[in-house]
Amino acid sequence: MSKAEAIIKGLGGAENIVEIEACITRLRTEVKDGAKVNESALKAAGARRTQGRNGCPGHRRARGRHPCRGHRGHPVTVVLAPLPGRVVALADVPDPVFAQQMVGSGVAIEPARGQGPLTVVAPISGKILKLHPHAFVIFGEKATGVLVHIGIDTVKLEGDGFTLIAAEGDTVNAGDPVVSFDPAHIDTTGYSAICPVVVMDSKPDTVESPPSVGTSPPATLCSTGRRNTKGGHTGRCARPRLER
Repeated sequence: MSKAEAIIKGLGGAENIVEIEACITRLRTEVKDGAKVNESALKAAGARRTQGRNGCPGHRRARGRHPCRGHRGHPVTVVLAPLPGRVVALADVPDPVFAQQMVGSGVAIEPARGQGPLTVVAPISGKILKLHPHAFVIFGEKATGVLVHIGIDTVKLEGDGFTLIAAEGDTVNAGDPVVSFDPAHIDTTGYSAICPVVVMDSKPDTVESPPSVGTSPPATLCSTGRRNTKGGHTGRCARPRLER
């Protein structure tokens, strides 16, 4: 049985599937009867996690140890802000895939308004591994992938309101333009324009950020930290807070 066949079977069979929609972070499906979905079969077919619509997008990060402590030996990845705006915790993103850090740790940016179209730049140097109008992944030198997702559910806009500047497969430097969009246009569609920025496959709560970002030159948005031999942190790692 192929992987595709296994996934269809795990979803309750082709007759149980209403719609399938592929996004850069997930495979969205709508089924007739959720009781027929076999999560164990889906995971055996390669699904990392499954998430129904009854997830809790408002889930907040549990209190605990400082996220940057105890990461000795791992490289520090500094991530630039890909666009101007206000930093928001991933836990406040209205999408459980990001809020529950299913694809990795990171932060989100509520885009600045009143400036017209915004240019979204590469947060790290590397190769554009995947590029859609609403999202892109850059694979850096340290084998780190960073995802920038422009808005929530904006895949449904099918590129409307987005202008690609770079191309998939391009090698870019941090700060190079990749795509432009107008957050005010997304506001008119009813979708959220919030932009998650995620270090893919990083462990939960291992990425932190200063509370605000600049515009020119691109400011440091976040970094994955490690402790140095004196017990401090290499890289920039400030505990985030929400600006109300």
